[in-house]
Amino acid sequence: MSSKFLSEDILKKFHKEVIDHVRESEQLVQALRRNGRDPEAFEQLGRHLHSLKGSAPIMGAKPISAIASEFEECVKAVKSSPNGAQDPILEKFSDALQVISRQIEQFVKKEEMESGADAIEALRSLMPAGKLLEGVLKHLEVHTPELLAALGETHRHKLKDSLNSL
Repeated sequence: MSSKFLSEDILKKFHKEVIDHVRESEQLVQALRRNGRDPEAFEQLGRHLHSLKGSAPIMGAKPISAIASEFEECVKAVKSSPNGAQDPILEKFSDALQVISRQIEQFVKKEEMESGADAIEALRSLMPAGKLLEGVLKHLEVHTPELLAALGETHRHKLKDSLNSL
């Protein structure tokens, strides 16, 4: 589905909803700048990203969902890390939110959306290899179950070893 097939009323409602999630997320990133270990800020940020991840593909805005999904996983990983959220991490969080904001505007204007591949790569760089592997396998399970089944246990271990060596 493309935004070209959605009514203006539906696009306006979607726009308001997702922009509200992005604005709240931006405020939570600012809260994490003040306290990089604030569990409530992490929890709320995760909820907003989860909402973006879920609502965007329903409307046909899959690139928004792709970044939100990686972002949500990254927030979980940073929350559980001993150092919490530090400035370099928070900069990547802010950058990802800027990309999502641009994607939202492109979608609502019925323009082609940027993929967000650079933002996804930046978020993935923050995650430990084990979490990254979980994300890759989860993505395969959802989007290409045949490929995951064909991968087999031996190749999964090789993939894990390769990611751990990064």
